[in-house]
Amino acid sequence: MELKHRHIIGICLLCGLLGATSCNDESIVQQPPAEEDNTVYLAFHTAVVGASTRADGTPDDENINQLRIVIASKASDDTDGASTWEVEENRLITETNIQLSDEYTFRVKAGCQKRIYLLANCNGLEDTNGNLLDFTSTRAFLPDANGKAPVDGYVFGLGDKDGGYQYATALEAGNGIPMTSVYEITIPQKDEANEKDFANGFYQGMPEVLYVVRAATKFSFAFGKTAKRTINVTGFSLKKAIKDRMYLMPHVNKDADGKYWVANTGDEDNPSKAILPGEGTAHDWITWMVAESEKAESEATQYQWLTDYEVPQPEEGEKDGNFDYSFSKAIEVSALKAGEEAKFTTPVYLPESDGTLAQGKDSKLKLQEYEVTIHTEEGFDEETTAPDSPKVARSYTATLPNLASLFRNTHVKVKVNFKNLSEAELNLEVDVEPYWEVVLDPVFGLDEKDDSKKR
Repeated sequence: MELKHRHIIGICLLCGLLGATSCNDESIVQQPPAEEDNTVYLAFHTAVVGASTRADGTPDDENINQLRIVIASKASDDTDGASTWEVEENRLITETNIQLSDEYTFRVKAGCQKRIYLLANCNGLEDTNGNLLDFTSTRAFLPDANGKAPVDGYVFGLGDKDGGYQYATALEAGNGIPMTSVYEITIPQKDEANEKDFANGFYQGMPEVLYVVRAATKFSFAFGKTAKRTINVTGFSLKKAIKDRMYLMPHVNKDADGKYWVANTGDEDNPSKAILPGEGTAHDWITWMVAESEKAESEATQYQWLTDYEVPQPEEGEKDGNFDYSFSKAIEVSALKAGEEAKFTTPVYLPESDGTLAQGKDSKLKLQEYEVTIHTEEGFDEETTAPDSPKVARSYTATLPNLASLFRNTHVKVKVNFKNLSEAELNLEVDVEPYWEVVLDPVFGLDEKDDSKKR
């Protein structure tokens, strides 16, 4: 089996010392503060990482059409609780496909701890009961005594009464795929002791790059055949997958040492922790993803997965754990010429899932496992090739090997080749792009379930 990693992380918010703001900015741009004023400026603009390397242009899931930036602030002391926090900024920028050159400037208090929430394409999201998620109230972004703000626990629903999915609805309406992140920084007092941290009224200690991460996973399929029989793919199923809900903000856990867990399945007896810049400082998990994305393909470390994260649990009485998807129109599978590549279908977006294996089997690494089933309508045998001939329903099932995590921002690309029935198997190649890439080589056993009725 051939394995390959290529890490492509989606959207970034690039911080820099830049002077103009977008014409779509809802806030008034202010002049740099006076020297005696204990306020400073933060400035950043947006950019898409990796879009220029894509031959098929910028996908819909890379567009930002709404961007909300919220900055919450707490005095740098030992007190906790919502009463010690305030929201300094809650700014919404809206435009179809926001220009990546746009810059946003914020005037904030110095001498404070900050939380910077980045919420892209989130307006209009609903909870699992159909109620709009609230992003306008101050209370939504004020942490409690445990450090959690209401927005940190938001779960958005993905189903509707007709069985549709809000990801598809959001794209059709031009809203885009939700993308989120939160960063914490502490700005020192603006005094002589910290003079090096400020220049021309701007705080110099911001990370060079801030990122938002898609609140979705993505599945794409490419179907081809060496078989003679007529084959139409009607849909697919994914076992151990969540289908109708997702945390808006990432819920990534830290280990006892304050590090974010990265399992290295290339050496199961010696799993690696995230090795990040700094002297033992606990960095955000996004920093690890950024470091991976900057590696050349030949340098990418194989089998590294972020596996320790939380997903919403099903409500009482609900059936969960299996996702079934039917294509709006059955996909006719064509025979491919030598060297010809099948085209990928329109992507299907799913929530992140946690298909953790049974306790005792790689439990220390929190590795996951997923099983996919491809559903078809096809000719009864290889000699049944006429388009109007009777069809039977068949299904082909395989475990996706080495897909150790289905964390947000993962793209699973499945290439399927249908063989003759006598060969009793289906060739399958899987690329996993967080909006990464790992080449996997699972094999579908011919797990057929013939049905004289159409699905």
